[in-house]
Amino acid sequence: MTALKGQALDEAIEKELILITNEGMVQEITPTLVHCRLKSKGIIQGQVSTLSTPTRKALIHKYNLQLLNGLGLTPAEEGLILSRNSKVAFMQRIKKLQAEKDELEVQLQKNTYTMLTIIKMLKTQTRLPIEEVLSPYLLDKLKDNKD
Repeated sequence: MTALKGQALDEAIEKELILITNEGMVQEITPTLVHCRLKSKGIIQGQVSTLSTPTRKALIHKYNLQLLNGLGLTPAEEGLILSRNSKVAFMQRIKKLQAEKDELEVQLQKNTYTMLTIIKMLKTQTRLPIEEVLSPYLLDKLKDNKD
């Protein structure tokens, strides 16, 4: 296969960027990554500088932003990743998600306790078959609470 140039190369670059984005296997789309993939397919023969024209840089940047937007990062985290501090950004993201998880676990415990209190009250004051409508999670918690 002969190396592409001009508009044909631009189209091949965009197709490769679409493939990279759809695969979702990378944390960041860089010119080096695109260059390696295109070179391995025989689409280009030159150096990474082949991708350094303003239009190609903008195209790679556009697809990189699309990839980052799909990760649900904050603008500050995106800025860290774009400035090559991706490890810092991902560590911040992990800490943020762990804090959210901890908060949700506490909220779940409070809600479960409240639900069990309501269920016990309904069981003692009514003849409703409450166990039939409860989720398996609440049934297990109710059983554990009796023990």
